[in-house]
Amino acid sequence: MEPRRTPTRIYARSARPEDAAELATVHIASWNETFTGIFPATVIAETNARRPEMYKRLCAANNPSNNDTGNVVGVAVAEWDSDSTEGSTESKLIGLCIMGPWETRDPAFAGYLGLLALYILKDFHGCGAAKILLRATAGLLGWKTSSEVKMGLGRGVGMICECSAANGRAFRFYEKTGATEVSRSTSPRLADAILLTLKWDPTGLEELLA
Repeated sequence: MEPRRTPTRIYARSARPEDAAELATVHIASWNETFTGIFPATVIAETNARRPEMYKRLCAANNPSNNDTGNVVGVAVAEWDSDSTEGSTESKLIGLCIMGPWETRDPAFAGYLGLLALYILKDFHGCGAAKILLRATAGLLGWKTSSEVKMGLGRGVGMICECSAANGRAFRFYEKTGATEVSRSTSPRLADAILLTLKWDPTGLEELLA
């Protein structure tokens, strides 16, 4: 296995059409790292099989997408000084974030910002990539937090996401950044796994995305 290298810079940007294959790879790797031994192997394999086509569709659209969902895809990139060429850099896509209006999933949360996916490769946990990616992706949706401009999906109401109850690391991260549990449900498509619905209130969301 390639040894972990400490990035000299981590940044986030809008996903591009040419990112589709690498985004699917990151999502699949993250699912394998997180859910092996938690979800049945068949569920993981069937879910991962849909990723390549999903990202082709998302990345082929405008960003925010033009597929009537209003979703936006952000990617996190780690950068290092090159070992082979002095003065140059190497980079790797290490994470992804999808945001959009939560009301497309639940009309009861009209106006809420929805955190639809957030994955960072395991080797880059703890580098600060998740917060960088959250802020940048919200910015792609028009989120502004300056004293002069306060706008964006979720303003005044908050943000919602779903998290597997078995994914303790993700839940601790969300809780640490201000999320609270509002409900629980089971997911038939995930072998009746328990899903937590989490909510950031407006103040907590502003602090997270500032």
